[in-house]
Amino acid sequence: MEKGDPKELTKIYGVGDYIANCILERYEQKKDVGQVYLELDGMGLSSNFITKLVQKYKNPSLIVSKVKENPYSLIKDIDGVGFLTADAVAQKAGFSKTDVRRIKSFIIWFLNKEGDEGNSYISAQELSANIFETLGSPQEIVENYDVPEDADGSIPRNNIAKAIQELQDERTIILEDGERKANRRVYLKKFYELERDIAYHLKRLLNAHSDFKIENFDEKIKKAEKDQGFEFTQEQIDGIKLGCEKQVCMITGLAGSGKSSLVNGILTVLNNYTFAQCALSGKAAARLQEVTGVSGKTIHRLLEYNADGFVRNEENPLTENIIILDEISLVGGEIFLDLLKAIPNGSKLIVLRDQRQLPSVGLLNLAYDMMNSNLIPVVKLQQVHRQAKSSGILTVAYQVRNGYQLYDDYAQESVETVGDKQDMIIDVCPESDDDRDKVLAYFEEYYNSPLVGRDIEKIQVISPVKERGDTCVFNLNQDIQELVNPIEPFKNNFVIKKKRKKTDKDLSYVIQENDKVMCIKNNYHVFNTLGGETAMFNGWTGIVKEINYENMIIDFTLGEAPIIIPLKDVGNYIILGYASTVHRLQGSSADVVIGVLNWGCPPNMASKELVYTLITRAKKKCILIANTGTLRAAIGTDSVAYKRTFLPEMLQKDFYWLRAEYNKSKKKASDEQKARMKEIAETAIPMPKD
Repeated sequence: MEKGDPKELTKIYGVGDYIANCILERYEQKKDVGQVYLELDGMGLSSNFITKLVQKYKNPSLIVSKVKENPYSLIKDIDGVGFLTADAVAQKAGFSKTDVRRIKSFIIWFLNKEGDEGNSYISAQELSANIFETLGSPQEIVENYDVPEDADGSIPRNNIAKAIQELQDERTIILEDGERKANRRVYLKKFYELERDIAYHLKRLLNAHSDFKIENFDEKIKKAEKDQGFEFTQEQIDGIKLGCEKQVCMITGLAGSGKSSLVNGILTVLNNYTFAQCALSGKAAARLQEVTGVSGKTIHRLLEYNADGFVRNEENPLTENIIILDEISLVGGEIFLDLLKAIPNGSKLIVLRDQRQLPSVGLLNLAYDMMNSNLIPVVKLQQVHRQAKSSGILTVAYQVRNGYQLYDDYAQESVETVGDKQDMIIDVCPESDDDRDKVLAYFEEYYNSPLVGRDIEKIQVISPVKERGDTCVFNLNQDIQELVNPIEPFKNNFVIKKKRKKTDKDLSYVIQENDKVMCIKNNYHVFNTLGGETAMFNGWTGIVKEINYENMIIDFTLGEAPIIIPLKDVGNYIILGYASTVHRLQGSSADVVIGVLNWGCPPNMASKELVYTLITRAKKKCILIANTGTLRAAIGTDSVAYKRTFLPEMLQKDFYWLRAEYNKSKKKASDEQKARMKEIAETAIPMPKD
């Protein structure tokens, strides 16, 4: 093969000219990479990790230089690589524990990690404590630790101070001035600017001139009541008036409290104006059509996302007069800012929120901060509607939301059907030994019932925990897969190998054709079977239509066409979807939901918000299998999300200050982009003249 002679290969039985040339071509592509495996394997790196590097960087010399010169760059470049992994590589490459690059990398990683948990800032004292807890004691990582003070009482500058100063000079972090150094806030500049810009655009919309005219209000309300078959409550009418009068407002209430009817009332009164409705998830967007009769869109589709970004933006705004955003609790700060930028002055923004769902996961606390700002007008719906009272699902959900215990006796053991519609079953027991068998029995019963009709998309199993305990999502996915699509040798499949790091427990699983799967991470650069570039979103469920040597093709219910995912990316984006956590299903629903809550749920996770969210994922039937003690503990616990964010204080700032700061940052970003383009032009290889 080194000589590149295909004739030698054709001497092997079964190898013709075509196969021989393919082998040689593949060999030429891979032979340089082989040296990378040899060199990096000597540093103790696993073959799987080296494969990720090869897939990312392609160029063998670039791979080796990245690892040897600055392995901390892998955190940003390689999906799934955190600081601890990169630091382990750096130590094998001979990096010192006191290296400034190590400290800078940790600070950026840690502040990003805090952001993922909802904290836009932390104190300088917390940062210092975590530096020493993770990187080593002061004696190990601080340069000049034992150097005495100078004659003037100053302490020689050390590497940690240098790292922080460099990050400030690079405008990556901000360390505020304050009376006590330990209490000073420290944060990534991007988090501060994100919340500042959201505040600016919210106040821009609130302050904009309105051309909306409200005519024949009472007549239109009566028409809406006739069309829907019931009268509005007084709080709904007050909410409709507020929504018509204000340029930005939030409508919040429990499931079944009439949020959708209120929105329909606003649109009926303002029937001469155009509107668009959107949500982060496709399923939530699809539900909006049930209210208005007009199809809802994901935010990305409304803003006309393509490979270059959003077509709809400040320069090319949306044309609709009213924008409705559902499930704001699920919306992240970046995508919310993109939406705000695309809404022109004079248009309305109406956001909807279910006030007792689980707190938002990740950066910012948008819904909570907006509702408690005393600036954004809020409609709070408190009354339970007649239509909701006949539903066992909503009756139990309201009881849980208000903290009313369903059972007083910890030893309660019963199976109870609730509601006039007989749509809620509660199966409780003081023990949890049989819960896994119960889940599977209920699943078989309803999967084969007329309500589901063996349509796997209509039934969903929910467990709070991903990988621990007998009834975790991982175990239930394996069990249900065995029931509906058992692993067989003649089916095309793909094995995802995984281990839990601390216990080394094998968490590998198989995905095969016809399996129900779930997307666990947004990806804005995938292709569908029509050849177009598109996006897929966290929480989407679909069916695997085909697995071949290179790709997995999945038909997501909410996609325009089946999506093609390279097998090398499947493990990062796709899991089995028969069972899911409660968090992953926020914004989604199914006709039949089977939920389980027992000792496997950690005490810090069990809350009435978790139980409420689980129950309200069901549209037609909910079966809750619970350990009595865990259920009582959850209903007695509030999940209060305290997050350190800038938005509350930003919304109180002067509008003209916000506008000036926003425009200044826009100009700076534009200048930086121009400078970068000039640098690229100056360093480019000149084209030969004719």
